[in-house]
Amino acid sequence: MSTSDSDQPITIVRSRQSCSHCHEMNDAGAKFCHNCGHRADLPRLLCDCARCQPFTSSTPETPLFVGYAKLEQLVARHNPNEKLIIGLVTSPGRPGQMGAAAVSLWIIIQEISGNQVHYCRILMGKYIVVNGDQPLGDGQQRARERGPAAYRIVLDWLRAQGIEPLEGVTVAEPDNLTLLAGHAGFMRYDRESDCFVLVDSAGEATA
Repeated sequence: MSTSDSDQPITIVRSRQSCSHCHEMNDAGAKFCHNCGHRADLPRLLCDCARCQPFTSSTPETPLFVGYAKLEQLVARHNPNEKLIIGLVTSPGRPGQMGAAAVSLWIIIQEISGNQVHYCRILMGKYIVVNGDQPLGDGQQRARERGPAAYRIVLDWLRAQGIEPLEGVTVAEPDNLTLLAGHAGFMRYDRESDCFVLVDSAGEATA
């Protein structure tokens, strides 16, 4: 009795895998993501790349994320013995219908204290991409122009408070965690210029 080809078991070989940090596709078996440099083969909280290793090695258990609605609140409780870290981070959403996904650009300020990550996230803008990386409209360009200028305002303000943060570092949050969106009282979004501006205590833009 012969067996047709359709009766044979089908073997599926995975050739690509998605990075748990930036969701970029990498070759299966790749240790590090070619896009962001984090571990491509591990969940975010287990990443032991050069940027994450100082935190994952000292806090092996799942950290507790403590969010602040205002950056000034985070700075007020800042422990001078702990390092404040800051990064301008792109956070891709999960693709929906037609492969479209919402991407957010954030300024993220964090302090690691034992098993706690104290943070404030300030939204710089959102835009839509399709097919993984194709932006719709000019939202991506506007967010990327707006973000670095606002990042500089935040960085200068922190330094004026006597804090020298470690730049370009963030602790990755679990995928199933809903994080608080915050703001800074010393800057606001100016719709006319489409950028963030430094403001005084009365909320008026400074020169």
